[in-house]
Amino acid sequence: TQKILLEMKLLLSYITLLFICSTTQAQTWNKVGSGLPGNWGIDEPSIVSDTSNGDIYVAYNVFDTTTNDTTVQVTKWNGLSWTPYPTLNSDRFYVEDLVVDDKTIYVIGRNIGGSGTDYAFYEFDGTSWTGKAPSGFSGEAYCGEMINGDLYIGGYFITGGIVNFFRYDGSNYYAYPSFGVGTVYVTDILEHKGDIYAAVPANPSVSIDGLKRYNGTSWESPAHFFQGTPTTIDNSYDNLFEYKGDLYVTRLSHLTPELYKVENDTLYSLGTLSHKISDIAIHNNIVFFVGDTAYASLTTDRITTFDGVTLQKFSKTISPPGPSSLAVVDSGLYLFSRSTYQYSGTTLNYAQTTKLGFTSILGAVYNDLNNNCAKDTSELGLENAVVVISDTGQTFSLSTSAKGEYIHNLWPGSYVFDTVYITDPVYKNFKPLCTLPTSLTLGSNQLFVQNLAMRNTAPVDMSVKLVGRRGFRVRHGFRENWELTVSNMGSLSVSNIDVVLEVPPELITTITNPLPSSTSGNKLTFNFSNFQPQETRKVSISARVNTLAVSIGDTINWLTYFDSLLSNDVDSTNNRDTLDQKVVAAYDPNDKHASATTILESTDKIDYHINFQNTGTDTAYKVTIVDTLNLSIPITSVMMNSASHPYKLSVVNNILIWEFDNILLPDSGANYVGSQGYVNFTVNIAKGLAVGDTVKNDAQIYFDYQAAVNTNIAKVVVVTPPPSIGVSENLNQNLISIYPNPASTVLYLKNENPQGLNVNVVDASGRNLDSIKLEPYSKIEYSINKLKPGIYFLNGQGVEVKIIVIH
Repeated sequence: TQKILLEMKLLLSYITLLFICSTTQAQTWNKVGSGLPGNWGIDEPSIVSDTSNGDIYVAYNVFDTTTNDTTVQVTKWNGLSWTPYPTLNSDRFYVEDLVVDDKTIYVIGRNIGGSGTDYAFYEFDGTSWTGKAPSGFSGEAYCGEMINGDLYIGGYFITGGIVNFFRYDGSNYYAYPSFGVGTVYVTDILEHKGDIYAAVPANPSVSIDGLKRYNGTSWESPAHFFQGTPTTIDNSYDNLFEYKGDLYVTRLSHLTPELYKVENDTLYSLGTLSHKISDIAIHNNIVFFVGDTAYASLTTDRITTFDGVTLQKFSKTISPPGPSSLAVVDSGLYLFSRSTYQYSGTTLNYAQTTKLGFTSILGAVYNDLNNNCAKDTSELGLENAVVVISDTGQTFSLSTSAKGEYIHNLWPGSYVFDTVYITDPVYKNFKPLCTLPTSLTLGSNQLFVQNLAMRNTAPVDMSVKLVGRRGFRVRHGFRENWELTVSNMGSLSVSNIDVVLEVPPELITTITNPLPSSTSGNKLTFNFSNFQPQETRKVSISARVNTLAVSIGDTINWLTYFDSLLSNDVDSTNNRDTLDQKVVAAYDPNDKHASATTILESTDKIDYHINFQNTGTDTAYKVTIVDTLNLSIPITSVMMNSASHPYKLSVVNNILIWEFDNILLPDSGANYVGSQGYVNFTVNIAKGLAVGDTVKNDAQIYFDYQAAVNTNIAKVVVVTPPPSIGVSENLNQNLISIYPNPASTVLYLKNENPQGLNVNVVDASGRNLDSIKLEPYSKIEYSINKLKPGIYFLNGQGVEVKIIVIH
């Protein structure tokens, strides 16, 4: 029933959007409903909001100008109309925060001059309001946050052993340690990467940090330095928020708050705002700050935006005066503000709600079979395409649905369609068929439709790709799994082709599905016939890592290629693939790592692998991976290589979101192998990275409604190439591969190049002991039994690599 109601709501919202876009409106902020009933409050903040299940909840004080008494009104916006809840007849209770968890509503606030009992918050159970507070509560609550199903409350209060901060699980109250001498009260609470943070304004006469993190036992300071200098931070903070996986705080200031990023025990200043901050929301990947300058100055625009780099006034539109709160629902940004205001008058006018009037741009990315640049009924849309649009200040990446459709809200301005690409590699040769729109000028409240024609530009392009289920490493002694993918990326069918897979000799009991058509030693050959355009075929591989042939820290090497290349293949670089995997022991099952830890300035792509495993106690129905790519990477496109389960990929600028709906992932106790999953993808980059740059990325993995599981940080460093072309274990651009190293009995030498190589075996004194000839694209086994333990070198024709012999 809930799903049906949501679909009806979306349909009605779309019909409403069409109606709005068919009329001409000059204002960018459009009024929602007839306004909120009751007189606007005179205390800040006087209106707060929260969202739940696609609805907006608003709480605010209503004043009786005759008796000067106050009540609290809570109302819900479902996308079509306002629905009020029973009035909260409090005794001078002033609203400070609102938290909605499913159907339970919590209004957090403070009693001002009332004669009754002090409460930290009121709880609505579906029928009535009940005042709540720990026993003996005295003081004021300022903020609330729902974390893992419990309500956390902060403020300025004391009750028994509870001072300024407690947790409520629906029945009981739990105390936390004191913040220490000098802290005054708590203004904000945030859960970030599994830790609880609190903004705690400090007494200016006491040297103490006002940003706190709970370590499970006590409160500690997560940042001690400012801008990387050995200067101890001594400040007060009032707002916390997470943006693109990073933690941000604002410094407490009445008129000019300052924004900081928290990273590596350091606070980095990002600039100041020209107004107070009463609320913060993230919309279209942009942070919005709203608030007044002062009580008497309510007619000037008070909205600031932040894109991760720059703080700037939101000049796209003129906002209503006196903004107080923000909410984001169904890709719409809502603002709650005054319609008019008198500070000391007897008439306080209604508060109003407005929605930012974006222009909606939508269309389909499709395969234009007849090359006429018009979408015909028989022409299908292309899923997981990414449409890149930019204006003078920023870039927007829009992903298509299963039907190839995209829709996005943009504020008025001039835009350019930069490019269109598809994340599925089998469509890599699909290019825009017709000229992309340029100099597109959009006004307010328009509906702009733009279909984008694509066509395969390559007649023949066959590809092989090998991906390890555990990425770029394997577990010592365990049975592991791999997937070989063969794809026809061209526009013509291929009648017959053979794929050779060279299995590392360190693996035993290899099983494949389907079975190879022929076997010669460790070479397996698979025959494929009648290969259609955009068709993909897969080979599943399972093998055990032989503990007698390899040690922890060694590397095993795979090679796969087409046995006979097609003479007219347009891209020979994807006709063969290598996979180097490090042998490891136990490790975190939820992790992210790159194919190489170092790259050159000329590198044009980075491969990443993210593993996830359900280590809980029950089946996970949905898994979501959020990967915020480093902004320092000049990204040109993202290409999927493989995934363990069906997924939906959304690309939002530099954020990748994989959604595994109805994955039914069993827990590791019930099915260890079945509890695991992964994604493997390539980030294509343009030139722009310099020697010394470090690309750092991690990902957040969500199992159903649980808190995020954070992976490790995958680091890739840009290095200077060696003076001569040689072999380095850190670089991808190798002439040959040598493994294992150190070695005890044999070395495997693999030539990765189309030219033959002649190398010499030289001891530490420079004496030439032997010569080895390597044919193009070949691999040999070289016995080292005759070499004494020690250090030796292979050199010649640009190759210089150290080998270690142990017996």
